[in-house]
Amino acid sequence: MASKSKSFLGFLAFLSILIGTQAVADSGARKADPNSTLPTVTARPVASPGDAPQVVGTLQYDNDTPFQRRAQTDASVGNRFVPAGTHSISAVSFRLAQNYGSSMFMTLWDVNPASAVVLARTLVGGLPNSTVTATVFSAALGTPIAAHSGSFIGGLHNTAYTGLGCPSNTNLNGTCDGVALTAGTVDPGMGFHGAAIQLAAGGFTPTTTVVATGAIADFTQNAIFRVTGDNLPVELMNFGVE
Repeated sequence: MASKSKSFLGFLAFLSILIGTQAVADSGARKADPNSTLPTVTARPVASPGDAPQVVGTLQYDNDTPFQRRAQTDASVGNRFVPAGTHSISAVSFRLAQNYGSSMFMTLWDVNPASAVVLARTLVGGLPNSTVTATVFSAALGTPIAAHSGSFIGGLHNTAYTGLGCPSNTNLNGTCDGVALTAGTVDPGMGFHGAAIQLAAGGFTPTTTVVATGAIADFTQNAIFRVTGDNLPVELMNFGVE
């Protein structure tokens, strides 16, 4: 009898290890950022407008009121920025709609007539995975983009995970990665600039670097995603100069 009890306890221990291993494997499958070879930057919370990045201007289209997440899997979701003249991009700031883990991928795209090409892509760390809409985070680019001209798109990566209803999940404060979007019926005074680029890699670490302009979906919302740099248009600036 004692031998049977030991065997049963041994089986339970093995089963516990197996379940724990599978749970780790499943959670790791959600976002495989530890294996990413992309550069990493650390975001910091912005406590107030006065704590915005201290450079010339921040281009902002949103009204700072989170409304939903875009229901799209494996896409770069943010805004199409249309500044005039030559400018730099040194930092970004944003609110999240949802997040799984403590990081998210960010991409800036140069938009040309035929295609959009990656200007910069990085893994942004230091992010929360609960009540994520409550805080604006800012992150400086590891290498600022200088002397850029023309329009560009900046945004965060919607998860490639298809479980938990992520392809249709528009809620706030869940676990399906995405940037917060404002309501599409209220023009904050600058028009609508929401843009999404569908990616083709189908992986948790985005690898697509060039897409045809036909793969860009412009929509009547604004992402709470802002860019900061020199020579951005005066009429759309929020100043934070020391």
